[in-house]
Amino acid sequence: MNPNLGDFVRVSLNGDIERIVDLSAQYGHNVPTALTYQGDFYVANLTAFFATGVQPGSSNLFKISPSGRTKVVGSGLSTVLGIAFDARHRLYVLQASTTTGSFLADPGEGSIVRMEPSGAMTPILSGLDYPASITFGPDGDLYVTNNGFSLVSNGNGMILRIRIAD
Repeated sequence: MNPNLGDFVRVSLNGDIERIVDLSAQYGHNVPTALTYQGDFYVANLTAFFATGVQPGSSNLFKISPSGRTKVVGSGLSTVLGIAFDARHRLYVLQASTTTGSFLADPGEGSIVRMEPSGAMTPILSGLDYPASITFGPDGDLYVTNNGFSLVSNGNGMILRIRIAD
């Protein structure tokens, strides 16, 4: 995945590169930044916030088949930097910021939501400072970086462990 161009590519073991889909051609310059796999590929985007600042709700979740068919399967997200499936195949989304007009994020604006099959978002955690990524550990807990990016974090980065109630 090339976030700047919106290309989703396949790289063979011998180094050949084949474009599977050009997301920018289909959806505009949306800056895809998060990728995970669950039978199909799932990609979420940051959006081009440099000119306008964060526009809450302007990020989407895309499903991409291995052959390149795309479909928007979630909308209303903001500045997505990470996505991850849990063992029950539920998708969690890390949003860096949800405040209108900020450049990328300010302290306390990060959040994690779970995308429900209906498309609804269930809040999991809010108030994160400059979160950068999420993943599920072998223990089934969700891990998120806090203070993962910022000019003012000054080495205060940490990994938070979040136990998800079933």
